Amino acid sequence: MLKDSEETLKIKDYEEINTSVADVSHAVKNYMKDGPMIGVFEVFGSTFDHYGKPKDKSNFFDDIYVVNPQQRGRWTHTMTITGFGVLGKYPFWEFQNSYGPLWRGAARGFGQIYAVHLYRLYGFTLA
Repeated sequence: MLKDSEETLKIKDYEEINTSVADVSHAVKNYMKDGPMIGVFEVFGSTFDHYGKPKDKSNFFDDIYVVNPQQRGRWTHTMTITGFGVLGKYPFWEFQNSYGPLWRGAARGFGQIYAVHLYRLYGFTLA
């Protein structure tokens, strides 16, 4: 139940951003500055399950998830895009996973994915 000081926000308009050309500057300029976006990426096999676990005892916070279409089994996964960065010359999106804050331990539910690996990207404005 909403308290008197809370309000419900609704999506006023949205845009599907073309990820095949990695139109990162458009997405950052028009949507990221005002809040989160929605991203969808393809998951193949159990690769994503392993991304959430460290390979050893080292800090894995900065690992970037890489989509690997060579594995069998394919589905999509939706997450909240919370930030943007560049590693070397490759743009990536920071995301908050729907699995919750315990996913990826010290990363507290956050991960990164290269911009070109998103299957769909949606920017939206609120009413």
